[in-house]
Amino acid sequence: MKKISVILSVALLSGALGLGFLYLKKNLGPHTARASELAPAETLFFAQLPDLARTRDRWLKTALADLWREPEMEAFMEKPLAKMAHDSTWQARLDHLVRLRPREMFVAVTSIDGPTPRFVVGLCFSGSKSQVEALLAEPRAALKKAWPAGKADLINYGTSEIEIFSEKENVMAGGFRGDWYFAANNLELLQRTLDRYDRKKAGESGANPGGTLADSPLFAAAVAKLSAEHDGLLFAQLSTVMDRVMGLLAASGQKIDDLQLAALKKTQAIAASTKIDGKQFRDTVFLLGPGSKPEHALQRHSLALTSPGTVLYYAAGLPANIELPESLFSMGALWLPALESMQKRLAEKGLVLADLGKAFGPEFGTVVDWPQTTSQPSLVLAFDVRDPVRAKAFTEVLTTGEAAWEKSEQDGAVIYTAPESETLPLITPSIALTDGFFLVGLNEESVGPALERFKAGVPAINTMPKYEDAARSVGTPTGSFGYVDLAGLCERAYERIFRPFAVMSMTFAPEAGEYIDAGKLPSTATIIKHFGPMVLSQSSSEQGMLFESAGTLTFAQVLVGGAAGAVAAALPNLSTLTGEGGINADTLLQLKRSVPILPAGSIEELKEAPAQGDDPKVAP
Repeated sequence: MKKISVILSVALLSGALGLGFLYLKKNLGPHTARASELAPAETLFFAQLPDLARTRDRWLKTALADLWREPEMEAFMEKPLAKMAHDSTWQARLDHLVRLRPREMFVAVTSIDGPTPRFVVGLCFSGSKSQVEALLAEPRAALKKAWPAGKADLINYGTSEIEIFSEKENVMAGGFRGDWYFAANNLELLQRTLDRYDRKKAGESGANPGGTLADSPLFAAAVAKLSAEHDGLLFAQLSTVMDRVMGLLAASGQKIDDLQLAALKKTQAIAASTKIDGKQFRDTVFLLGPGSKPEHALQRHSLALTSPGTVLYYAAGLPANIELPESLFSMGALWLPALESMQKRLAEKGLVLADLGKAFGPEFGTVVDWPQTTSQPSLVLAFDVRDPVRAKAFTEVLTTGEAAWEKSEQDGAVIYTAPESETLPLITPSIALTDGFFLVGLNEESVGPALERFKAGVPAINTMPKYEDAARSVGTPTGSFGYVDLAGLCERAYERIFRPFAVMSMTFAPEAGEYIDAGKLPSTATIIKHFGPMVLSQSSSEQGMLFESAGTLTFAQVLVGGAAGAVAAALPNLSTLTGEGGINADTLLQLKRSVPILPAGSIEELKEAPAQGDDPKVAP
């Protein structure tokens, strides 16, 4: 735990420095990034913020910054910002960041062979050394608390003084060189970094004979596909990591077949970048895998099912051959007892679940429609039909169970509607089968309009300028494509869900009023006028797989933000769900009663098991 605390301290410092650009007071002029020249060639993981001052200037021109400057938003943020201002700790950190004026920072992990990853962190700044020292005060205090028996030492290395704090095999060393501060958990690694800063040639005493990360052909090939002049960069070399993982699996007796091993080793590296591009953001992720098989362009047939009221569209390719392991069937039968009887009915028709790829494809689509005239969105899943005979057989098997589905026809399509359920009365799944599509909706009101649009050829979103502009902003997709009308989605969700929920929350949680004034929530018009579409494209080439996302927000930002929000919301409840040493069995029993698909008896067995102490626990 002590070692983890040290790493967390460094990570927190890195994150704080990375956010400092938001508070810079002026443009510090152009900066030449050097991080890839300072990290060693054997770097396994590399993260870089190349020019924080430039990023700050770009941020101020984004649509999100425009939204932040709206008078309604400023009025709404007065209360939470005032609350934060009372926290002297955060205020002191922000003051240090402002005075420090950070320019560039990086972290490089060079080895995972030992119990603790070996890493080096670098920070370029325009402030003074004393301001860096002030910012380091808190991490240093945390380090001394984690290593109470540690000893401090100071050595000279070239023109720098290196401060070392160590406890047994644990070491943290740091030192200044010019306008940079470097820290590492290995003294030799820090010294080699200082040598690279001085541009020592290979062969000189203390130099790095392996070169720099910038000299690595693997690094160059991985970042070549990324956006130029990016604002953030991530790189991971996977070959060494995979060798370590394979060794651990072999030592534990785990076996991986040759096909799986080849697939794992195919991807040599991952590189990702984010760039502020005018009003919007642009994310690029590239998986370097030379020898990959190029794919045909995604046709996006399901666009024909969309409408001007479509707020989300996603399409992806489907494999023609689906291999499902026996373990998956066993697990599926455990959680879905109806799966076994479905397999029997398929066998009667000469089919197995693995034949899904022969019946449906080559593409799959998701369409979420939410017109302004409707109170809630509709969802349709659309599968291309590859083989009408097999598709019909699968449909008949799916709709003939203990309760028969109602069957009807509409414009040549056969529609199946599930019987009403007492458990979920608002959801009556509906399926439609045509020569071109197999459609699935939560109810007939979702599937019927999609069929009508397809039959009548109603203008879809691909005829709308905002969709066309968004689609052209990324490369031609071959594997998957996603589009979100952020303005339309936010208009419906913010006005009909979020605002009422926020007001209601104030009633049931009055303490939240200390942080939020629900009466000052910005209007819907103020919010949506700054939101444009969000788009995602995934394509494959002989060199590997490329993911691109662009928009007011990117898909990665939404996923990370959603995950962070979910964790933040869950943290206050963890003490209720868990006690000291594990999950309370009473809580699990309650979960079992509310989720009937859990295996019968699984939680009861835990409840009845001998407990240690007064409160039965399940080990985490």
